[in-house]
Amino acid sequence: MYTPTDDEQALVTKCMAKVGSESPQECILMPYTEFERTTGLDTQTAQRAWSVLSQLVYAWEPNCILASTHNEQWITTGCDQIDALLGNGIRVPSVVEIVGESASGKTQLCLQLAISAQLLRGPQEPYGHAVYVCTE
Repeated sequence: MYTPTDDEQALVTKCMAKVGSESPQECILMPYTEFERTTGLDTQTAQRAWSVLSQLVYAWEPNCILASTHNEQWITTGCDQIDALLGNGIRVPSVVEIVGESASGKTQLCLQLAISAQLLRGPQEPYGHAVYVCTE
């Protein structure tokens, strides 16, 4: 279970008070843009608060880096078998094209990778970035 730092807990408490909620669940049920506007936080702080609130609600602590060797990092696909097939997951940074038959899970895999990439934390950047392009 995720345990927020003292600073994160103070941020969560502040956000819940500004939103007028008594639980983290109420905060993340509102659209993110409304959350950011209501709390009056700058974008980076609002993203950090949203991430902490999500981790509290879903009792899930991101640990997206699978391996790190020779300054290379990989993120998980969310499936151990696919990660093994790909040789540790998806290398970061990289551009990945995923193709396959209709209804084979491409969209679900891409969304999982986008979440994993965004939760990836590094020493220079608190959160990672992802771009999802669909050409259907």
